[in-house]
Amino acid sequence: DPALMRLQVLSDGTACVAMNGGDGALRLLIYTAPDGSPFLVLVDDQGIKRAVLSLADTGSPGLHFSDASGQVRAGIGVTFNDSPCLSFFDTEGNTRIGVGLPQGNSPGMFFKDQQGNTSAGLGVLSDGSAQLSLTGNSGKRICIAP
Repeated sequence: DPALMRLQVLSDGTACVAMNGGDGALRLLIYTAPDGSPFLVLVDDQGIKRAVLSLADTGSPGLHFSDASGQVRAGIGVTFNDSPCLSFFDTEGNTRIGVGLPQGNSPGMFFKDQQGNTSAGLGVLSDGSAQLSLTGNSGKRICIAP
C-alpha cells in the first residue's frame, strides 16, 4: 500500500509535503521556497504540474495553470500594488492577452503579437470613456479611438 503523505527534500534543499493518490502517484506538493514564498502544486496523473497557487515575497497571490506539456498557459493574480490581473500565454510562455484593473480602477485589456509587441488595446479611461488602440506590424499606431 503506497504511502499517501510523506515529507521529502527537493533538489534545491527545500523541504516539502508530498501527497500521493491511491495509486501511489504524486498528486500534490506543498512547500515554502528559499525566499519564504509558499506554494501549493497540483500534479496530474502523468506527473505534470498543472496548477500552482503561490504567494510571492511581496505578498502578491497568484494562480497559474499549465497545459499537458507543463507549459504555463494562464494565470490570475493580484500584483504588488494590489491590482488584479488575468494573463494568457502562448505555447512558448509569452504573454499574449492580458486583462487588468490598475489602482485607478480603469479596466484594460491588451493583445500582443508573437514578438511581444502590443497589437491592440481596449480600455476604459478614468472619465468613463472607452479607448481602442491598434498598432500595425511596424509598431506604429494605426488607430486610436476616440
